[in-house]
Amino acid sequence: MKKLADKYGICILLIHHLRKQTASDPFDQISGSTGLMGVADTSWVMQRKRMSQTADILLTGRDMDDRTLHLREESCVWTLEDEETAEEREIKAVPDYLWKAAEYIESVGNWQGTASELLAEVHIEGVQPNQFTYNMAKYFDKVFEPKGIHYKTHRKNKVRLLSFYGDDGDGGDDDIDITQLSGWGIPERPSPSSPSSLGALEGSKHGRSVATGQPAEKPTGPAPNPCEAASA
Repeated sequence: MKKLADKYGICILLIHHLRKQTASDPFDQISGSTGLMGVADTSWVMQRKRMSQTADILLTGRDMDDRTLHLREESCVWTLEDEETAEEREIKAVPDYLWKAAEYIESVGNWQGTASELLAEVHIEGVQPNQFTYNMAKYFDKVFEPKGIHYKTHRKNKVRLLSFYGDDGDGGDDDIDITQLSGWGIPERPSPSSPSSLGALEGSKHGRSVATGQPAEKPTGPAPNPCEAASA
């Protein structure tokens, strides 16, 4: 059938049944060998609850993005009500409390603490800390990264801490007080330049010494003869 479709440039729609056993991947429900799905350019799986007037058709194929068609039946006629891509379907699956947490972190900037503390600060109820961290990691690229939020996790005193920080990627290094840098062995006053460096840098083309920032001293005496310099 595949050769026949390619030869005449036509579409052949083969209607096949699904197995009764469920699967996490709906396309695993196609009854028979995996070769059935492998040879087809596009596979459609229709899901519908018994006696329901609505159904979903999941599509995947070689030359198309995965998508879902939402249908409604009336008088034995199925009508397309909505269509969504796999990415849009994943966005719908994101728990609401993750969006709420992301908005809070975006508003306060860098934040560090436990999952329980974050749930309390954002006033999220009915969600366990391990449930929050699991879904946060699962949907982080969908919820937090678009807002420029990144995170690290580490243990301290047998407690797992979450550290959220912005796009600068420093993990909270912005909190360093620059006035304390003198304690790192960096002198508070610049060291004096050596005589040799001052002599080399004085008299720049801008008329200022690069080392001191003061006007360069003009040379005294007659200007050198370039011809004498060349003969020397």
